[in-house]
Amino acid sequence: MVHFFEKFFVMLGMVLLAACSEESDPDVVLYPDGDGRFMLYPNEGLTSDSVDANLAHGVLMRVHPKANYELSFEVDSTADEPQLQLFRLWQNERTGDSKYGLSQVRVLEPKIVGNRYVFSFNCEENDVSLWMTSLAEGSDFYSGHTRHTKLVGKGGFSDHLALNLIQVGDYDAFAVGVLLDSLADEILQTFRRYYKSVNIDTIYIRYAHEHPTVGKNYPADEPWVAGRSSDDIYLTELGGWPEKALNNALDLVLVQRIAKDGVTGISGLFSANLGGGEGSTVVIATHFGESYFEKANSSSDIAMTAVHEAGHFFGLRHTTATESDLMGTEDYSIYEDGFEDTPNCAGSGVVNAKIFGAASTDIVPATGSYPPSRGQNLPSRGLYRVQFTADGFGRAETKCPDVDNIMYPIVEDVTEWKLSPQQLAFLRKNLMLIPH
Repeated sequence: MVHFFEKFFVMLGMVLLAACSEESDPDVVLYPDGDGRFMLYPNEGLTSDSVDANLAHGVLMRVHPKANYELSFEVDSTADEPQLQLFRLWQNERTGDSKYGLSQVRVLEPKIVGNRYVFSFNCEENDVSLWMTSLAEGSDFYSGHTRHTKLVGKGGFSDHLALNLIQVGDYDAFAVGVLLDSLADEILQTFRRYYKSVNIDTIYIRYAHEHPTVGKNYPADEPWVAGRSSDDIYLTELGGWPEKALNNALDLVLVQRIAKDGVTGISGLFSANLGGGEGSTVVIATHFGESYFEKANSSSDIAMTAVHEAGHFFGLRHTTATESDLMGTEDYSIYEDGFEDTPNCAGSGVVNAKIFGAASTDIVPATGSYPPSRGQNLPSRGLYRVQFTADGFGRAETKCPDVDNIMYPIVEDVTEWKLSPQQLAFLRKNLMLIPH
């Protein structure tokens, strides 16, 4: 294989208002004054120094209906017990105002378990929502240090999943080497082979030009370049295919190319939406290359891309971070995935790869408009840069111990790919968080 992946980790851009139970009226409502730059994701093994530093003033969490959560961090004996206040982030859909608002949904007192403050809460939202934190100590923000912050999520939804392969535009079967139905079957078998902790029931095939409401936007006989043929690189309107059996399937949108050099797939980190709308699609391509060079991927490459990108969809990070991972999230304290059974490059390494002229593999946009920045990036460990060179075919010359992991950021010639037991357990937990 001679290319590498690029993903765009994006926060849901539109948050739906929904009723939430168990609200209370504290003496002091302490609205977050942070910029919401950092996200706290469920069930991760790693901790983020940036989340720790910003938890009191505002970090974001994506919450799902009927899920139970525990947010915890280490006790600091130099400060009083904090109170956790949680706020729903919402956007005014009627006026189209790009500014966000906050409404309080929870006020929680901690339990002390061992040496950790533990805050337990559930949510009765109607849909996936973004919540934001603040920590109060009396009438002001918590003065103590928050260390090793974790969010544990538990859901009761099914561990079964269906796939929906949505073909957009012309499919070049001659270049790929197989007909579309054979490609779909290979994708299904590849998911079943590696996603051993969940049940992959079936795969459907649908065609964008046959979509009952937006099909006119997708000519059947033209090659589709995501990010160039239309503004929406994720083709979001195709997510949540309007058939009962398919509406909650994982939508794999198949295009000819993605308008990024060397890129064969894109997905959001824990976009985790199986019902349509923002974050509900994984985009994979049959071809890759640069502006003046294009090459078809093999069917096995396409299938592995789908498995890799779906890993990000459910929250798996790269085993070793890329420079773009760090720059995109602006969180320079995370450069591996946090699982003990997935070694990363150089212990705590950062892949700095230059293949086909691409900058690296992942870009994570900052949240942007809400409100002025006060985020802190506090790397606590040494930053090891691993500069990969490429051979004449664009393959990276590396000696990293995680090159055979499906979530390694660069595609190399590997005899047998793998996901670790901890990665597989994580996939199952997060799938069961998502309504489907």
